[in-house]
Amino acid sequence: MIKQYLINFNSSFDLVTKKPKTDNLSKEQFLRVLEFIEAEFNDLINNPYYLELTNRYTRLSMLQVSITREIARLKNSKEFDLSNESIQLSFDLFDILKKDIKKKNFKKGGRFFEFNNLIDEWKVILKINTRA
Repeated sequence: MIKQYLINFNSSFDLVTKKPKTDNLSKEQFLRVLEFIEAEFNDLINNPYYLELTNRYTRLSMLQVSITREIARLKNSKEFDLSNESIQLSFDLFDILKKDIKKKNFKKGGRFFEFNNLIDEWKVILKINTRA
């Protein structure tokens, strides 16, 4: 879910202007992926391990709430902007997961580390420090 959110964010951001894309197609695409992620969260809630996951990754439930809020905001607004809260929580969770993956000796994670480099670039562009 975190990876999907970050890829969705990346495809909705114009790297030239350093701002979200403003066309209706970008907004609709972004919104549809958010709704898919929200459905995945709903499936996860029904999983018996959900409580254990939220105890380990406390920001996970915060991200769920933020994405739900972002969907509602986008559906009720003519403007298209990206949620600072959701991207911050996604970065925080990714950093936590990254530490867990390194602990398990997945240091040759291939695409995982390519993705990590992209996130590091986004942190610089958006001037975001993670709180993980």
